[in-house]
Amino acid sequence: MKKRAQAGFTIVELVFAAAILGLLSLNLAMVLRTSSSAFETGVFRKVIDDQAELTMDRISLAVMASAEKDLYPISVAPMNTPRLDYQICLGFQDGQLVMGDTERIEYVPLNGLVVWSQNPNSTDTRSVVWSSWVPNNLDGELVNGLDDNGNGLIDEQGLSFDSSGGKVNIHLTLERKDSKGVIFKRTLVNTVTCRN
Repeated sequence: MKKRAQAGFTIVELVFAAAILGLLSLNLAMVLRTSSSAFETGVFRKVIDDQAELTMDRISLAVMASAEKDLYPISVAPMNTPRLDYQICLGFQDGQLVMGDTERIEYVPLNGLVVWSQNPNSTDTRSVVWSSWVPNNLDGELVNGLDDNGNGLIDEQGLSFDSSGGKVNIHLTLERKDSKGVIFKRTLVNTVTCRN
């Protein structure tokens, strides 16, 4: 009498198949985790880059539209200031130059903000936050009376202004931590010439 072969898998075959499936699942999980982390890093970097560039553009356009004689306070390097008051030239009326209200761009260290204000120090002040994530000091700078980051300025804050040769230099650093505690920084420097 012939014995029929039984259909099915042996225990060895099942264990081997389970091990291969486990390794494939582990590799897939690692790839997905790495992809997710890379995506989050890319998103964080893009957000901080976009915010830094938008803020720098706003500041630069405001300073360019002002008259150099109306900038206050303006510091000459190596000194700098985290605040700038200015007036924008609106045009001419009846042969007279018409200036806008006093405006201010300033770094607010308590909240790490760049704030624009119209009519500062008055009862009808309007203020708008242009950026957050501004650290206490510009990237690479320490408060010690020295030029730590080699840019020719001493102890500059996260936003700083200085003047050289009729031009205004604007320095800005933004800094943000992701969910894993990794710090992303972006520092921009721009030199603008005032309108008048």
